Amino acid sequence: MTAGLAVAVAIIATIVVAVAVGIFVFVTTPEVAGRAASRSSQAVQAASVCAAVIGGAITLWLSNIRRDHDRSQLALERRRLDDQRFAQAVSMVKEEGDTARIGAIEMLRDLATLERDRTQAVLDVLGAVIRVPAAARVRTRVARPPARSRNNIVQEAALRTLRELLPPADGADGTVYTVDLSGASLGNVDFRDLRLRIC
Repeated sequence: MTAGLAVAVAIIATIVVAVAVGIFVFVTTPEVAGRAASRSSQAVQAASVCAAVIGGAITLWLSNIRRDHDRSQLALERRRLDDQRFAQAVSMVKEEGDTARIGAIEMLRDLATLERDRTQAVLDVLGAVIRVPAAARVRTRVARPPARSRNNIVQEAALRTLRELLPPADGADGTVYTVDLSGASLGNVDFRDLRLRIC
C-alpha cells in the first residue's frame, strides 16, 4: 500500500467511525424535555472526540511510516556512497604511488569496520595486494629507492590491516574468512591466533 493510499484509507475510516459513533450516541441518548437539541449536541461532541482521537492515532502512525521510509532512504544512500568509496579504493590500490595505495588500504579498512558484510570483499582486495610480486608493482622510468623501502611497504600495510580485520581464533564470532595468499611472502606474520582459512 502506497503512502497516499494509506492516507486516503485512514481519512475515510476516521469519517466512517466518527459518523457511526455520532449515530450511536444520538440513538442511545434519551431526549430530555425542553432540551430537544441535547441528543444532537452530544452526538456531535462524541463524534468530534472520536475523530480527534483516531486522527491523532493516524497521525502518529503516518509519522512512523515516514520515519521508517526516511531511514530506509538514508541507508540506501549511505550504501551507495560506501560502494563508491570501495570502488575508488580498489582503483587507488592499482596506482603506482605508495601513498595512494596505503591511503586506499586505510579506506578499505574503514569500510570493513563500518560494514561487516563487506569484510570478505575487502580481504580479497588485501590478499591481491599481498600476492602481487614487488617487481610487478614497480614499473616506471624513474629510479626508485631500494626494494624494501618502496616495494614492501604497501604489502606490510596490507598485512597489518588484514590482521586487524580478522576475528581472533577463540573469539565469539564464528565467522571464518577466506583469503588467497598463494605465493605471497608473509615474512614473520603469523595468523595462527586468528580465525582464517588461507588458500
